[in-house]
Amino acid sequence: MCELLALHFNEEIRPQFSLKGFKQRASTHRHGWGLAWFPDGEAQVVKEPRSAANSSLFDAFYQGTWLKGSTVLSHLRYATHGSQVQQNTHPFMRYYGGKSIVFAHNGVLRDHQALKLENYRPVGDTDSEHAFCFLLGAMKKQQLSFSRESDYAAIQSLLQEINRQGKFNCLFSDGVRLFAYHTNTSGASLYATIRHAPFGSISLADLSVSLNLADEKNTNTRGVVVATAPITDNENWSALPKGKLLVFEKGLCIFGNLANETGTNF
Repeated sequence: MCELLALHFNEEIRPQFSLKGFKQRASTHRHGWGLAWFPDGEAQVVKEPRSAANSSLFDAFYQGTWLKGSTVLSHLRYATHGSQVQQNTHPFMRYYGGKSIVFAHNGVLRDHQALKLENYRPVGDTDSEHAFCFLLGAMKKQQLSFSRESDYAAIQSLLQEINRQGKFNCLFSDGVRLFAYHTNTSGASLYATIRHAPFGSISLADLSVSLNLADEKNTNTRGVVVATAPITDNENWSALPKGKLLVFEKGLCIFGNLANETGTNF
């Protein structure tokens, strides 16, 4: 199994604090790490087939000032399909409709070869990249678009088809929107928390480190953080609905429902 993390906001953010906490999970998920963001609308992907826990490259990126964007994806790999090499490390990137799309997966698919590929082919030999290629090929065959809200139910159906092969949490983005799908199987969680004004102090779940968001955000900032497990211990995290796709744009959920602990939809 692997660890997923995505941050999606209505303005550019620097994810150093979240990635600092995320890194603590790399000792278990030690077979690779990857980061993806969208400077100028084009995907930038940096990854290594080694643990982020002892990667100077990971440290340089998460501590540096140049990693910023409205959407940032990160993945820590624990290898189940495919060897520990660069081409099997998430996130994966392909072009679709003239735009770069990034994708990361958490889970294990029993028979991913049963998903017949159309126009896209994997570079590596993971079930994850195969599923990504299947999704894009099936979308192209059905002429679906990441930017058309009326297509999201059909995209959800394709994700549910992949999900029939096993555990399938995934995050993907076209740089404008964040797509999050939570598997309908047991044993693979996916949570989200909404951040908006008024901001307070947050604390990392895996470290004794806090940050006052009021010092970092303006009152108009709004966004969502999605993770395999909550990365903070004093925010309201909600489990994503199983077997469903959620789509976020400009920090708002535009497809699907994410309810907080009181039952109110964000």
